[in-house]
Order: sequence, then structure tokens, then C-alpha cells
Amino acid sequence: MGQLVEDLLTLARTDERRESKSPFDLFHLAVDASNDAYATSPDREVSLVGLTDDVARQCTRDRR
Repeated sequence: MGQLVEDLLTLARTDERRESKSPFDLFHLAVDASNDAYATSPDREVSLVGLTDDVARQCTRDRR
């Protein structure tokens, strides 16, 4: 339990040090997460929601 508290305090301190926040494109993170989920359980359907059809098709094609 003590280690968890220390880790949370470290995370809070790290977050305070950030001086500027810039936009970050989450697309590649979402693709990686969906591919990891698919690799873990290929019999389950995994899809990215909110993407254009072309991008979603490309992500699905990459899994094959």
C-alpha cells in the first residue's frame, strides 16, 4: 500500500512540473490499443469508433 501511495505522489509531482500543454493526436494510440486487444483475443470484434470509413478499414486490414 505504501508503494502505491509513493507512486501516486510521484505522478502528482511529475504532473505539476509540466509547464506547457500541447495538443496530442490520440489516433496512433487508439490504433495500437485496438490492435493489442485484437491480438489478445482475435475471436472478439474490436473496432475504432468515430473514425472515417477509410481509416477504420485500414486499421482492420492491418490486422489480417
